[in-house]
Amino acid sequence: MKFADKILMLRKSRGMSQEELAEKLNVSRQAISRWEMGTAQPDVQNVLQISKLFGVTADYLINDEYESDEEIPCVKELRTHFNEKITKSGRDFRVIGCLWMIAAFCFLMAFIEGNDYAIICVFIDIVLAFKCFYNYRRMHSN
Repeated sequence: MKFADKILMLRKSRGMSQEELAEKLNVSRQAISRWEMGTAQPDVQNVLQISKLFGVTADYLINDEYESDEEIPCVKELRTHFNEKITKSGRDFRVIGCLWMIAAFCFLMAFIEGNDYAIICVFIDIVLAFKCFYNYRRMHSN
């Protein structure tokens, strides 16, 4: 896909007029029109502004081989890594939630019975569980 097609598609997907885009980039509406028709190319500074404005890489805008930002190898790799981190952190929060629920239940039961020794034991168990979890996370991070 050519730069002209990409900028036209990005602009329309955001519901922007050529005038609005020109205003954001501090260029004339005619400049936007020429870029979209492919009769002119923006300078490097404008390409960088466009990439920031639309949340795409400059590499995607410039390289005609890429049909989407997803096709750029480094973007693919980063998204995969980010998705893995999100999945892993989601599991971690579930583990923490379970630990908190178990600890709260045990603490409540010990408190109802009025056994001070049981309350202290539950507190120590909570601390040890979180220490184990922290050590697990530290060993398995990255």
